[in-house]
Amino acid sequence: MPADLTSVLHSWTEFFVAAAGASAVLLGLVFIGLTIHLEGRKEQPMLVPMAIGSATTLFYPVVVSLILLIPPVQPLLPTAALLIMTLFATQSAAAPIVNPDLRSRWIGRRRWSDYVRYGIPLVSSLVLIASAILLLIDPTLALYLIAIVIVLYLVVGVQNAWNLLLFGRFELGLKGIPHADEESSDGR
Repeated sequence: MPADLTSVLHSWTEFFVAAAGASAVLLGLVFIGLTIHLEGRKEQPMLVPMAIGSATTLFYPVVVSLILLIPPVQPLLPTAALLIMTLFATQSAAAPIVNPDLRSRWIGRRRWSDYVRYGIPLVSSLVLIASAILLLIDPTLALYLIAIVIVLYLVVGVQNAWNLLLFGRFELGLKGIPHADEESSDGR
């Protein structure tokens, strides 16, 4: 085990612990929000891919951080684990661009937030692939790039969750959600 990789990974421990914790908390909040606000998934089927994208974008920083917190027995262990995880991340990030059904929905209503929602995770996944390989050559630079990718995933995940929750409430016209002065159907 090269001493350089071990010492550099050790110096980033606090960052990865904080990133894993923050990502896990945000992911939990997204699940709570999705449980509350996805009552309109039959009326608006586009909410389901938005929900999946929001959850996965917040899930990847947790996984990346936990992979880098595992003490590497061999120098190839973090690289191999990151490459395997990144293959899944790249596939899910590219799905809206490659899948014709999702792409046709996006092209018809293209907004700046769509570029953020679909472009940044795809580019981040590609940077993560390069960073995993670079971890063997220059661990310091690789970990800075990985930290940037984690922050980008967090920003996009929060933006996706915000759009999903607002889109779901406003697009559905707040149907089925009792107002403060109304009584709900179950008598609460």
